[in-house]
Amino acid sequence: MATFVVPYREGGKTRLGDPHLADAMMFDVVDACKATGSADVLVVRDGGGQGAAVAAALVRLRGPVTIVNADLPCATAEELAALAKGGLVEKGVEFTWVPPLPFYLELLGGVFNGDNETAFGLGSIKYPLATGRARTFFELGDFGAIQLGMSVANGLQPDRLNNLILGWDLKYKYVPEGWQHALLTLAGEVLYQMRRVNVLGEDLDGDGVPDTPNEKRTRHRVGWYGYGEVQPVRFGPLSRFSLGFRYDWTEYPTNPGHQWAVQPYLSVMPSEFLRFRVGYKHTQGDTPGCCTNTGVGSARIKDELFFQSTFILGAHPAHPF
Repeated sequence: MATFVVPYREGGKTRLGDPHLADAMMFDVVDACKATGSADVLVVRDGGGQGAAVAAALVRLRGPVTIVNADLPCATAEELAALAKGGLVEKGVEFTWVPPLPFYLELLGGVFNGDNETAFGLGSIKYPLATGRARTFFELGDFGAIQLGMSVANGLQPDRLNNLILGWDLKYKYVPEGWQHALLTLAGEVLYQMRRVNVLGEDLDGDGVPDTPNEKRTRHRVGWYGYGEVQPVRFGPLSRFSLGFRYDWTEYPTNPGHQWAVQPYLSVMPSEFLRFRVGYKHTQGDTPGCCTNTGVGSARIKDELFFQSTFILGAHPAHPF
């Protein structure tokens, strides 16, 4: 069983505004860690609870370590046990490197078994799915911050033909002075696919016999999405609510045609680890049957209502993003 490390700032984070609440949340997390059966739960209190203090604690430990934030709400032993034993991790390995440069640059590379039927699907580490990502981050002073990234994924499909996907993404956040959250968030990504496919010979004279040979071709496909989100209230209960709008456009991976979708939504975040979202999505395509749930029929339009909950286990994202 892994050792649990719980970073904790004395008095709690300033956003909580109540040291007694911070202590209660920390003890709830510690109890959930102990309920997993682990006898090793280390609360790191020095130096604000994170950064150098956590690094110093890790140097003294041996074996697997799981870091859980002290203000993680509603943590359960089952969730923490799954996190500790790696039950949420895909088969493979990933490396991260931040080179010593005058600006921030993060490089990630991974090798996985490609167990993804939609894009790859071979499911064997012998013929791996290779992934890579580079991202950088720039502060824009009073005008916010921006993150730029590029990603790549390359692997074999079940028919052992190659599939390469490239991505370019951008995210901008504007946080006014004195605010604890972003007033405005804008983001988007463009994806470009080069996918090898088997193409059957064509029957040119209508006699039921192909007149051209089977061949392999490369399908070039493009898709992109963009969204904007505003969280206009600074303090009070309404400050946890945000309104957003998203637009998607994509070509089909192998068949001709495309579809697009619009999606307004409302989000509420009881904490930075938990988010609830309700929204409406309208999808429309240009080929019959593209918007059916069963693949049978001729529907080109689909309207959906959805409810989504998202939670984070472990360390939360960096504050600017």
